[in-house]
Amino acid sequence: MKNNYKNKSSVIFIDEESLLPEEAWEEKNGRRDKTSKLRGSWNKIKSIPEGKAGSFPETFRNYLFSENSVLTRLFSSLLPPFGRFQRVAVDPQGTFLSAFLLCAVIYLGYVRSRSITRSNAFLSSVVLSGGYICITAAAVSLMSIVTKTIITFRQTISVVGYGLFGHALALLFCEFVSDEWFIPALVVFGGLATSRICLVLFARTPIPGLRFVICTPVGITHLLYLVYLHFAIMRDT
Repeated sequence: MKNNYKNKSSVIFIDEESLLPEEAWEEKNGRRDKTSKLRGSWNKIKSIPEGKAGSFPETFRNYLFSENSVLTRLFSSLLPPFGRFQRVAVDPQGTFLSAFLLCAVIYLGYVRSRSITRSNAFLSSVVLSGGYICITAAAVSLMSIVTKTIITFRQTISVVGYGLFGHALALLFCEFVSDEWFIPALVVFGGLATSRICLVLFARTPIPGLRFVICTPVGITHLLYLVYLHFAIMRDT
């Protein structure tokens, strides 16, 4: 089982980079000394290096466009977790921005396609985006117990949250171009975001036979969620 995690393509969460793959497996299964904790999650994903903060425009530019900036992490959520992209960010910034962007797109769809008050549209948007993250993360965490997937609830929240960035791009593309392009947008943006989530879970599941058990329902649900948002929310009724 441990040999599976020595593969160079194995996913590495930033909040456990300091642990060897074998140690992460032992931590998951309670075979590691509890005094040896995960180290250095926030220091490894800081967008602004210490001592380099300047004026607000410079600070804001570094925050968005530096090597480990939040924008870099957002667009990395559309790429397979291999090579230089095998390091998966675990932070609330990108998760919040992805959920916020999707929430804004859903709100736009409600306002433009339905006769609904703005307050109800806002509440519905928050429930649809935030609720999906929480419910999906909880379901994945429960399945990970059965499938022995090495992933924490916090890591699951981040992976699922970043996965909504592709959905937001797909809905925005259809909103401002044409609904006829939904299928290509579903395949490109939704497919890339979903494949990254599934590949992360695939790489973190040590038992080959159980990888299908956790990856298939998560991938199907994630794509169907985008289909639901498009046809039930974004299109005119």
